[in-house]
Amino acid sequence: MRYWVVWWTLLAIAVPLFYVVMAPIWIAIRVAAWLAERRARGA
Repeated sequence: MRYWVVWWTLLAIAVPLFYVVMAPIWIAIRVAAWLAERRARGA
């Protein structure tokens, strides 16, 4: 039973942390790829 408390506590910390850290990185990568694709097409 105690393991579930530890698990959900870690999950509650990790999920928002993941979105705060990874979302901006992911968005930056997508923007860079989009810009590279536009430049390659010559638009």
